[in-house]
Amino acid sequence: MNRILDLSAAVGLYDWWAKGSLSEVYDTLVELADLDEGEEILDVGCGTGILSFRLAQASNGIKVCGLDASSHMIAAAEKRVQRHRHQAEYRVGTATRLPYSDGRFDVVVSCLVFHLLYGPEKELALREIFRILKPGGRYV
Repeated sequence: MNRILDLSAAVGLYDWWAKGSLSEVYDTLVELADLDEGEEILDVGCGTGILSFRLAQASNGIKVCGLDASSHMIAAAEKRVQRHRHQAEYRVGTATRLPYSDGRFDVVVSCLVFHLLYGPEKELALREIFRILKPGGRYV
């Protein structure tokens, strides 16, 4: 039971830190994504869903998906979108083995993921990202 409480506290601490420290970074990523209505977007390493939430707010008619290796982060992201009534779909998974079909997404974004990957994992993650992008899709 204490382990669960510790993980919840860690997720809350991460959320607090990310909101305060990464606000400008998230704003820049949303701007660079250059979203159009009807696009489907994936946030790789979505954490507690702050960036994917901002993406959902930025444009009407887009579908936002988020992926993170931590089920605790995914639970926090799902609570965020439910609280604010935005549409987003979240899944547990890793950047090196994305559970999506080839050419599915118009835009893939990531923030704070690649520093967690080692050597060949970085290349594998990039290959996966480009595999799931539609032709002409954008990676930010």
